[in-house]
Amino acid sequence: MHYLSRKSISSKLFFYVLGGALVGLGSMAYFFYEALENRAQQEIVGRLSTQVKVIEGKLGRAEQTMLTFVSAVKTLNSIGVKDPKAYEKLIFETLQARTILTMGIGFGQSPYGILSGRKFYWPYYFVDQGIPDQVGEPLPAPNNNIRKTDVCELDPSCFEQNYYTQPVSAGKAIWMEPYEWGNIALTTTTAPIFNDRKELIGVVGLDINVTALTAATKVPEDWGDSYFAILSQEGHLLSYPPDPEKAKNLATYQDIPQLKSIWTQISEDNTGLFVADGKYWAYQRIEGTNWLMLAAVPQSVVLRPVLAITLGAVFGAGSILAIVISLFARQLNQRLKPILLECQRLAYEDQERALRLGKDAHQVQGNLSNELQHADELQVLEHSFNRMATQLKASFEELELRVEERTLELRTAKEAADAANRSKSEFLANMSHELRTPLNGILGYAQILLRSANLPPQEQKGVTIINQCGSHLLTLINDILDFSKIEARKMELYPTDFHFPAFLQSVVEICRIKAEQKSLRFNYTTDGELPLGVYADEKRLRQVLINLLGNATKFTDRGEVNFLVKSQKVEEGYGSYPSTYRIRFQVEDTGVGMSQDQLEKIFLPFEQVGTVRKQSEGTGLGLAISQSIVTLMGSMLEVMSESGKGSTFWFDVTLPEAKEWAEKSKVSQRGKIVAAKGPARKILVVDDRWENRSVVVNLLAPLGFVLFEAEHGQEGLQKVKEVHPDLMITDITMPVMDGYEMLSQLRQDDQFQTLPVIVSSASVFESDRQKSIEVGASDFLPKPVQAEALLDSLQPLLQLEWIYEQSAPLPAENQDANNSPKTDELIPPPAAELSLLYDLSRKGLMNSLLKEADRIEQLNHDYSLFIQQVRKFAKNFQVKQLKEFLERHVDEQSVNQTAS
Repeated sequence: MHYLSRKSISSKLFFYVLGGALVGLGSMAYFFYEALENRAQQEIVGRLSTQVKVIEGKLGRAEQTMLTFVSAVKTLNSIGVKDPKAYEKLIFETLQARTILTMGIGFGQSPYGILSGRKFYWPYYFVDQGIPDQVGEPLPAPNNNIRKTDVCELDPSCFEQNYYTQPVSAGKAIWMEPYEWGNIALTTTTAPIFNDRKELIGVVGLDINVTALTAATKVPEDWGDSYFAILSQEGHLLSYPPDPEKAKNLATYQDIPQLKSIWTQISEDNTGLFVADGKYWAYQRIEGTNWLMLAAVPQSVVLRPVLAITLGAVFGAGSILAIVISLFARQLNQRLKPILLECQRLAYEDQERALRLGKDAHQVQGNLSNELQHADELQVLEHSFNRMATQLKASFEELELRVEERTLELRTAKEAADAANRSKSEFLANMSHELRTPLNGILGYAQILLRSANLPPQEQKGVTIINQCGSHLLTLINDILDFSKIEARKMELYPTDFHFPAFLQSVVEICRIKAEQKSLRFNYTTDGELPLGVYADEKRLRQVLINLLGNATKFTDRGEVNFLVKSQKVEEGYGSYPSTYRIRFQVEDTGVGMSQDQLEKIFLPFEQVGTVRKQSEGTGLGLAISQSIVTLMGSMLEVMSESGKGSTFWFDVTLPEAKEWAEKSKVSQRGKIVAAKGPARKILVVDDRWENRSVVVNLLAPLGFVLFEAEHGQEGLQKVKEVHPDLMITDITMPVMDGYEMLSQLRQDDQFQTLPVIVSSASVFESDRQKSIEVGASDFLPKPVQAEALLDSLQPLLQLEWIYEQSAPLPAENQDANNSPKTDELIPPPAAELSLLYDLSRKGLMNSLLKEADRIEQLNHDYSLFIQQVRKFAKNFQVKQLKEFLERHVDEQSVNQTAS
């Protein structure tokens, strides 16, 4: 093997990259130059502005001297001073305290303005300039450098001169056009003086040394032939460093060719910058005087350092870049060398393989020599890669055939999986519908029987068991449906405003019952101020809390269950809600606990812990569903547990505080509904199952409603037109015509567009609810129908006012908050027994309380009515009502003992 002669890519790379880089550096240099030039221009404007501020400050002090003098004259006049010497003294003292710029001060009264006996009075004090034939007389030593005269004596037409008429016409302080005086240029600032009645009493004037004012305006040393010039409003030169004599003689811009050429441009604006005659011209008005300060800077002063910096930067960057590219090219050659050697080796191996296959050796060698002779590194690589590409193409074609076969297999498998998933969804929907339909009859009639007042206690207990078992079965069905929603990622939250303390109390009352049935202590505590109302999904939050508390009770055989709610207010608001709360829900128990292996799997579906008996009490989906719900709330369900010592579950959520919860979260505690006030309302029930219609009819008929029935949608439409009901309750899935079609046709009839319609269906997916609302339903009621939910739905739609079991109002002293019997009919036990009952109720020990109640009743049957009421509260687990009932009687006994 030998090395082939070829051109090097390194030299090409060097010149290509360096050439492109230089083009880029040239563009960058141009922008760099522009930036530096702009910065230099800004520096010119900045220095000009500084000089203007200095001059404005000096003139401002002179103006302040004049205003102070005006104020003093007005004061003397207001107190009635008519002595000329007082005003002359004021002028002299003001001149003595003058700034270096003030050369003279004069005050001229308006005709008879102050001195009523004199028409003309204009004393004027000024600094002696030492020039011949000066007006006025010098003051006695040591003030002989100051001279005094009267302007009107020198010029009887003083009231007709500009220095009097212009400030009077303007009604304010003005600056006069500069003028020559001796060997300096002066300007006068003059202002009228008005008394408290706005009457003109005179004019004051200060003469300012313009030559001294502009003497300090110097340019930086590195600006070369630059200068600052000042021109008056009329164009007179007040300061002109190139020829100071022109400024002393008050020459005009027309005497300076460069200024004459730019005067039109600078006289129209207050500030600006432009280039003309090889110079930068920056100008700015001096506030108050309307003078113009001008900065003239040769372009060479700015461009010379800018070009030097720019070219230096380009040269330096280009040199560094050339070195870097050279090093890179060298490194590239070193890296390419072994690759090129390998490519040559592969080329010769291909040559030898071709010879073995019988190709002409001379032709093969000739082709290889022609391809690689005088080629550079990239061409050698290209030749090698083309050979490899040809070989790979055949491999890829074979691979594509295999991929197509696998893709077909995967597509077939995906279609099968989708079909299985659809079958599962259809099965769950059908299972839910088929199970809820008989459950509707079971739970419906259980509720009907429980509302009966004639049911013996033993039968009532049996019906209660039926209702509990049916509710448990419904919970299992809901768990499976919720899990299917989670799998399909269709679980959503529907937050509303609700009363938070009442919500927590309802959860506590439900779970306390189960705890007391197992003789467990149930402790509910709060830490921090709870919000009265919150904005959250009440149903899902209740589902999580009941699941956690239910598990804690189920897996605890002795000890206690603790429910802790911590609340901390967060200041920032959320949308229309004023503030938010960070709330922790924590459930602790002293139950069986869990091992580390069980903790790792506790949130997985269908995972259960505990004994076989306890596992059989649920589906193993509760914690998996709870974790998913808490995740939707933006949190995470946490657990800490130790086998044999109990478990602690907790999660933190941020809930907005709700202010409108009162109308949305009312809790009725007025007792059992027996009827509705007003005329009997007509309700049409449309359902293809007679048992479903029977449940609704038997729930509502005893309350005074008039019920009509129909077996399908077609019959329902006929019955609507016949009976004109006040409300309709309809199923969805029915023969002949389903509920959707019936609702659609009903809403097309103008006569029934506003008829309230409640859709009650065993199909409880959100799509069913949403579609029902879209076709015109007023509300959706899932089956099995709950009596309380049905009545709650009817009340707003029919504007009902309920009549309760004890509807007649009792006097306040004979009635408690729970419609308990009149206290006059009850004889409470002695204070000791009453206090014991009250203490047991506060601790939530219902079983112990019932035993103590039996003992007290045996002591004296006079207490029977009282004990019966206690039993009623205890057996119905109305703990709050029981405590209020006992507390009231304890307080009454305490009052009676004190009175006696």
